Amino acid sequence: MDTWTLTPSGLVLLVVDSSQQVQQVLGFLGESATLSPVGMTSQNFTSIKWLIWSNDTWIATYIRGETKTDHFWRYRGRLDLDTSSGHLKISDLTRADAMQYVMEMAFSGNNEVLYKVDLRVEDRDLQLSLDRFAAECKAAGMRISTSKSESMVLNRKRVECTLRVGDEILPQVEEFKYLGVLFTSEGRMEREIDRRIGVASAVMRTLHGSVAVKRELSQKAKLSIYQSIFVPALTCGHELWVVTERTRSRVQAAKMNFLRRVAGLSLRDRVRSSVIREELGVDPLLLRYVERSQMRWASS
Repeated sequence: MDTWTLTPSGLVLLVVDSSQQVQQVLGFLGESATLSPVGMTSQNFTSIKWLIWSNDTWIATYIRGETKTDHFWRYRGRLDLDTSSGHLKISDLTRADAMQYVMEMAFSGNNEVLYKVDLRVEDRDLQLSLDRFAAECKAAGMRISTSKSESMVLNRKRVECTLRVGDEILPQVEEFKYLGVLFTSEGRMEREIDRRIGVASAVMRTLHGSVAVKRELSQKAKLSIYQSIFVPALTCGHELWVVTERTRSRVQAAKMNFLRRVAGLSLRDRVRSSVIREELGVDPLLLRYVERSQMRWASS
């Protein structure tokens, strides 16, 4: 649909080519990408403007014979505008460059044409590694199951990373489980620690009647079950934990909940945790084991 736009130079007819879809351009991190509208060849332009579509910010212009590519600080030193074709080259691509761009071109007669280009930025090394892995699998008579494969980027902000296996795009997720451990895109482990405490609590509820408070079992047998079943359920995946004061408090509370039952006590008895641990002969700090294990894992 064509519209008339009032500008400082007068009334301008803006011609929007609605017959064309938004052009898709793929670039790779650290490399260059050229935004070149489909069908656009060398023309005698009176002006060229490249804008960021979301807020109409100029990033490169050619107006009255003058070319400027330093309008926006994030693109300074990385843009090259071809004034004969209108093509814009962006160098040293970053993930922040992935967005929609608009090109406004003016010709003699006060006619302007508008084009839109979507730039997608991906990691070439990662895709190449995935392609090589898929090729090796195929050569060995195996294939990657795309229905069971997902991708995730570790970043506190949402970052797009499109990976393909053949013609299929792997879904990008914000969290996934691997070997029973929950990973999130923010890289935080609080949710996983909370989940482990929940799993350990479920184990405790299951063992409550048959083990923890069963009088026929000796304390030695109960503590053996505590060490072999409850502690592994609570600390599974602890090598990746970031131990904070909140983590210490919650893990200690979960541990003492089990040990009180083994000792035949409850919170109502008002017996200090240190007294219970001393009577049962249990290490006062379970997290010492966690921290020692983390050090061994990190140095291996």
